[in-house]
Amino acid sequence: MKNNKIPAYTVKSEVISADTVPTDPVCCPKCKGTTYLPEGYFRKAFTSEIVNGVEVKGTLDDDILMVMDATVCPTCQIRWCVKDKVIYKLYKGYRHLQTQLANGNSSLAEPLIPAGWVN
Repeated sequence: MKNNKIPAYTVKSEVISADTVPTDPVCCPKCKGTTYLPEGYFRKAFTSEIVNGVEVKGTLDDDILMVMDATVCPTCQIRWCVKDKVIYKLYKGYRHLQTQLANGNSSLAEPLIPAGWVN
């Protein structure tokens, strides 16, 4: 029986800014290789009408959307996830806060969410 599974890689995961990935052609930001493995899932849209807890009408879209979460380079064994500049900046801030909390920074004990945003 043939094994069709993608080989398991010990990869280092990184989130990188979209402006650091070459686009012509798309290639690995580290080794510039053009062989890569996209990772993600397929999604199919649907609508449903529920009346008194019972589904009375439902439709399933014929189109399938491919959502790519990350990309793996089998050459240098890196997994990267491309984010636009704004999302990347938020991600870096989030990782910085996680590091500060893990190091026991007590000044972050107060909520960081402005008053009125959470009920």
